[in-house]
Amino acid sequence: MFRLKSHAAMFALVIGLLTTFNQTARAESWSWENLFSFGSSANAAAVCTTNPVVVNDLDSGAGSLRQAVIDACPGSTITFGEAVHGTISLTTGRIVIDKNLTITGPGADALTIRNASKMGDQNNVIYVNAGVTAVLSDLTVSDGYAYHGGGIFNLGNLTVRNAVIRNNLSVDYGSGISSFGGALTIVNSIFTDNGQMLPGQENTALGGGISVRDTSLTITDSTFSGNLAAKGGGIYAAAYSSVTITNSTISDNGNPGWVGSYTSGGGLYLAEGVVATLTNCTVSHNRAGKGGGGIYMEHLYGSSTLTLINSTVTKNRMISNSENFGGGISNPESDSTVNVRNSIIAGNIALTDSYFYTASPDFYGTLTSQGYNLIGTTDT
Repeated sequence: MFRLKSHAAMFALVIGLLTTFNQTARAESWSWENLFSFGSSANAAAVCTTNPVVVNDLDSGAGSLRQAVIDACPGSTITFGEAVHGTISLTTGRIVIDKNLTITGPGADALTIRNASKMGDQNNVIYVNAGVTAVLSDLTVSDGYAYHGGGIFNLGNLTVRNAVIRNNLSVDYGSGISSFGGALTIVNSIFTDNGQMLPGQENTALGGGISVRDTSLTITDSTFSGNLAAKGGGIYAAAYSSVTITNSTISDNGNPGWVGSYTSGGGLYLAEGVVATLTNCTVSHNRAGKGGGGIYMEHLYGSSTLTLINSTVTKNRMISNSENFGGGISNPESDSTVNVRNSIIAGNIALTDSYFYTASPDFYGTLTSQGYNLIGTTDT
């Protein structure tokens, strides 16, 4: 009887202790699952690093950019040590930004982050998750090769400042940067030599420099040159995006000469309800096969609106026997709106396959002049 009472007492004591522990755990928001989950977000947050510094140019591991992004506390700024110059080659896939972060390089001419793998769905250089606010500045992004967003694929709110985006490729959207939703802000940056046109891509490659869908796009003090795509060699904007471009140049973008009548909008392609404003901008020396060597207004799936203020559209060309002319700007169905104020649209070229001049080298479609413009030859 004594042994039985002793066991019963001990059992009651254990139950009491467990009950007390569970009550305390609930009061302090603990759980058995959290207690033994070493990879939980709570534990991760406890060991994150504020403002980590990259100390080597390795793809991964301690001191690398990839590890710094993983370890950084939300809201941190990642910088680079004095020894980190030249190139960081990514051999194990893209760098994913899944928290609010700023990455500040030593200068676009001092540091390049590049993809060193073959084309693949995850071989962008940088990938920004939805809901994340990120800033990339003072660096170069190059050699990305992916289905969407060769250099950068943005689903969040991204600012690119004092950067160079070059030599990136995408099969579909945005060789330089592709943005779906959220916001994309470009400041004092250069987009050059992004995109590639191959046989079979005449109607699929959209946005050599940038492609945006359902995105708020703001560009200031930037240059787009030498970018290639079937539609929007410099910039492709669709799906009710808003586009504001200020003090920028879109020049020498478009489509290679062999591409036929599928290609449009050598500099800028607007579609599906986009509202775009260009102020103090130059759109020049761009080329297309179907129409809009400089700018093309797509009339399907929703009319778009373009406003030009203190801007120049010149020396763009369209080479095709297509019915959609307009070496400078083409608004073929006149369903979209083009407002022009204090601007120049002149000196553009529209040729047939036989290189005969057509009747609308500068503007094709309907244009609303708001005064103080120099408009060359137009036709509706």
